[in-house]
Amino acid sequence: MGNRNTDQDKNRNSGAFITWILVASLLVSAIPPLVGLYLVKKKDVPFDKLGPFGDFFAGSTVPVLTLVGSIGVIITLRMQRQQLEMQRQELQHSLEEMRETRNEIKEQGRTMALQRFESTFFNMLNLHNDIVKSLSLRDDEKTITGRETFMVLFNRFDTNYKFQVVKEEVRNKPYIKQLQHVYDIVYKNLEHRFGHYYGNLDRVLNIIDRANLTQEEKNDYIGILRAQLTSFEVTLLLYYGLSNHGQSLLQLMQKYDFLGEIEAGQLIAPDQDIELYRTYRL
Repeated sequence: MGNRNTDQDKNRNSGAFITWILVASLLVSAIPPLVGLYLVKKKDVPFDKLGPFGDFFAGSTVPVLTLVGSIGVIITLRMQRQQLEMQRQELQHSLEEMRETRNEIKEQGRTMALQRFESTFFNMLNLHNDIVKSLSLRDDEKTITGRETFMVLFNRFDTNYKFQVVKEEVRNKPYIKQLQHVYDIVYKNLEHRFGHYYGNLDRVLNIIDRANLTQEEKNDYIGILRAQLTSFEVTLLLYYGLSNHGQSLLQLMQKYDFLGEIEAGQLIAPDQDIELYRTYRL
């Protein structure tokens, strides 16, 4: 702002100087006719005798007037250059303000998008916990509810695998087909109880995956979701992902290493199961 004021002061001073030069030029150019009139009227000098005087005066004043005019042109060009520089600086300042405004708008848009995402994410997280609380299974004439149902479900899966794998038609299948066969048997009668649990997890992971977030931010929200799960939930998620029902969820779990460190003691064949979880594609 101070520089702009200084430039404006300089331009005003230069303009006053040019005005003064123009006035002085007019005064100087008025001297010959005034002197000529004085000589004719007061000194009775014949008009035809003023030629040498006019030639002398013109020869001595024209170079001065030409110099004065050249100085005026130079000063005018300098003023125009200063004005152009001022305009360039003002334009640059306007562009910087526009960039700052654009960045502020982008930041505000990102903040609003993050707020909408977090609202959706934590609502889905609350829904996940509500779904877990609503789960129930009958086991030995008892009703098991909440997170304990996953331990019961895993025990059923483990027991069924040991029972089925001794059958020749199952034993001769590749290991992944054995797991899928057994999971279909267990899951068939429980899909109405656990289907919405897996469906909600799949949806939450999809929301994180599609959000306009950095990878670090996505990993943070993945970590928050992962922290909600018990070890039996993690184990069953592995087998659900390898089953014929969980391919969509498996791809997202693989992408973000969602299950992390899995307790090998809860797996049927730890090395094979973990390798399948990390590499299996339908």
